[in-house]
This record gives sequence, structure tokens and C-alpha cells, in this order.
Amino acid sequence: MNKMLEIQQRLHVHKGQSNSFGGYNYRTSEDILRSIKPILKELDCTILRTDSIELVGEMVFVCTTATIYDADLATIGTAKGYAMHEATKKGMDGAQITGAASSYASKRAMANLCGIDNEKDADSTNVGPRPQEQPPRGTAPARPAAPAKEPLLGQPTVTRDQGAQIKQAREAAGLSTDEVFAMMKEPPFCCEKPPSDLLSIHVPTLISRIEAKMEGK
Repeated sequence: MNKMLEIQQRLHVHKGQSNSFGGYNYRTSEDILRSIKPILKELDCTILRTDSIELVGEMVFVCTTATIYDADLATIGTAKGYAMHEATKKGMDGAQITGAASSYASKRAMANLCGIDNEKDADSTNVGPRPQEQPPRGTAPARPAAPAKEPLLGQPTVTRDQGAQIKQAREAAGLSTDEVFAMMKEPPFCCEKPPSDLLSIHVPTLISRIEAKMEGK
């Protein structure tokens, strides 16, 4: 079997990390590496990741290239992943910001290379009760919860501080939470389940729109 095909068929990486505030589960680059290394060892292959900085307009991105080599150092597969490098982020210094962007870009590169999809973990599909835990007759079995979504494009979702800023702006404008949620469903936010889907980078734009509503009253 083609080695790249075998890696993609055998590699399964559970979403072992969770974000309680955002309400989603996710996997890290370390999770992927931990799962792929035993397979690479069996196939006598190695994986190499390299980072570069790319400028797109006024935005800076970290680009990670992940490549798998066989024992003869021949390339059997390569892919890239990107993450935006923010200039500043509250509570983080420059090295931490770069490291976080690099980690996400690396995860995306390896996920692209190894064909890792966004399906639910295999364990999470075992939602039915065991035989000794069958519900009483006449009761409908509980439906499994829908899988939570990951943040989009490598960007973090709204933080607690930003949530407080949105609330302050909403109250100052005299808007209800439903009115603000309706705004979040519009471009560029396009949230399906606010505020957990709202990206951190969109908070200033949302606050500006809320303030514009206040000025229009």
C-alpha cells in the first residue's frame, strides 16, 4: 500500500482538548504528533515541519509546511497550514503570540497532509445506554448532542473581556441581547450560535456597529 495512503487510513486523532467558555472540543498539533509517530516508525518515515512568515495585504500569517519523508528521504507527501499572526494579544508577549500562531498553523498543515477531518471522536459516538442502563419502556432515548464547532481559520473566539466590552456597549446603546445576536448573524460575523461563534478579531467591528445604532437613535 502507498505509505501516504496508509498513514491517512490509520491515523485517528481524538479531540482531547476542550474550551469550556467557547463550548468546543479540539485537537492540538501535539495530539497529532503523538498519534502519528508510532505509525511513522512502523513505516520507516519521518515528518518535518518548517515555518515561514507571509504578508497578505496588511495581515501577517505564519505558514507551516509539513512534509513526510521515507527512509531514503524521498518526499511522500507535503501540505501547508496558515494562521494569522496578531500584532498584540492581551496577556501574551510577542514570543507567545508567535508560538500560538505557529502551533495552529502546524496543526492545520498536518491535518491537511494526513487527511484529518472534523468528524466527532469515535468514542463520542458511543452514546447509547449499555444493556443494564436501558431506559424504562415508553421513554424515548436521549438524542446525542450535536458536535461543537472549532474556531474558524485559526482565530480564537471572543474572550471574557471582549464579552464584557460587548455587553457594556449593548447596554449603553439600549439594545437587547436578541438585537445584538441578530447583528452577529450578518456578515462579516455570520454566527450560527452567538456568542461562541464570534471571532475575537471581529469584536471591534461589532462594537462599532452597536455604537452606530446608538448614534442613530
